[in-house]
Amino acid sequence: MKTLFFALILLLSINPAALGQSQKINLEIDLVQPLFGGVGGTIGLEDGHWGYGVMAFSTPLNEKSRDFIFVKSGEYDVDNQGVEFYYNYYFNSNHLGFFWGALLSYDVYELKDNDVKIGTVYATYLAPELGYRFELSSSTYLQATLAIPIKVQDDADKITEKEIELESVLTLPLLTVGVKF
Repeated sequence: MKTLFFALILLLSINPAALGQSQKINLEIDLVQPLFGGVGGTIGLEDGHWGYGVMAFSTPLNEKSRDFIFVKSGEYDVDNQGVEFYYNYYFNSNHLGFFWGALLSYDVYELKDNDVKIGTVYATYLAPELGYRFELSSSTYLQATLAIPIKVQDDADKITEKEIELESVLTLPLLTVGVKF
């Protein structure tokens, strides 16, 4: 948790006036999370062909998305929060068009039964990603990404007497709208 805190402080303390000509700060809002009743956003830095930063989200999983992420979860309600560190390479230095990258995701799944917390599952994913950024104006954009999170570790087996298991590999579409300055 300390690492996350210091990473956020570092990103938030970047002084836009001290950035070079090719460096830009970007802020993004996740357009997919609200469809499930959640929120998500990104803060990052762009430099040359590279982009990197941190994303965070919080979403209550509906039955369909719960069953997509969990192989076995019983009939529990699941709230999912996560923090993701990403690093992308854009083929164009203006950060438009195709890009590829990777993200490291730390997810927390809170399992509830009739609004009573049963336990918490912690999971780590490493995800290669491929995407495309569309320009909306000189400072705004729409970014579509396909990420394939691969589970590195989790502690789902320590949660309850019922068997709970997370999927090993997922395929997630991401859609964000962003601004850079």
